[in-house]
Amino acid sequence: MFGATSGLALFVIGIFAILLAAATLVVAITRRWSLQFGSGWLTGIGALFVGLMVRVQLNCSADPTCVVSTGTEFWIWLGAGFVAVGLLMGLVAWRRGRAEPGDGAPG
Repeated sequence: MFGATSGLALFVIGIFAILLAAATLVVAITRRWSLQFGSGWLTGIGALFVGLMVRVQLNCSADPTCVVSTGTEFWIWLGAGFVAVGLLMGLVAWRRGRAEPGDGAPG
């Protein structure tokens, strides 16, 4: 959830959102739930970038006078990479949570 909020804030308030997201990521890494937080952060920001860039390409493809830069594909692939790494981190966090039954986690 925080990742999606950070990604949206990037487009609303600009560079300040990057600094805020980076600061919260650093704080979360030092805490106990860093894998879960990192997973949501990467997945949310990546999904937002993929959604935004795909929307740009779809809107531009409907208009014959519109020209999409070649950089758009890079951002789609980068966002997809963030989503993939975030999902992988989430899977690892889930597996670790199930492997430690005395931790208060179900399992």
